[in-house]
Amino acid sequence: MELSQYAKNLDPLTKTRYIYKIEDVGKDPYLFSFKSKEFPLNVTFSKIYEFLITGTSAYTGNFHKNSNSLTKADELFRGGWLKELGGTIKSSLYVVLGKVLHSQRLNEKPLEAWVIIDNDGTVDSAHCQCKAGLYETCTHIGVILFGLQSIASGCSSESVRNS
Repeated sequence: MELSQYAKNLDPLTKTRYIYKIEDVGKDPYLFSFKSKEFPLNVTFSKIYEFLITGTSAYTGNFHKNSNSLTKADELFRGGWLKELGGTIKSSLYVVLGKVLHSQRLNEKPLEAWVIIDNDGTVDSAHCQCKAGLYETCTHIGVILFGLQSIASGCSSESVRNS
């Protein structure tokens, strides 16, 4: 499987997990384009909650319980921190890429994160280039999910920041 330079540089344990997460789409999401705008239309708050709070960590086996990402991500999404969103369908899964502003370093270019979503709106896996993103439930991923919820609830994809 072809990997992005980012993925090639991950430590061995993280790289193994990364490859496992992208196996079903057969391609590193960082190699997809932001130009495609195929988004799932069934990402709801309950699906976001399921992933960020009651989802199981692949590293610890415990629930994520990431309530900070849940509440902060909604606030940051509404504040315009989602700068670009692209999505495509690959192997009957949605692969969505987002560019989200750093929460700690506002002058740096936006972070890139991705989520893979099943046909029913369930988040299959996610990854972000920030340190917390290695654990799969950072605020940046949450911002992307709230962007998808906004699209699903009737906002056009143009109203979600893609500049």
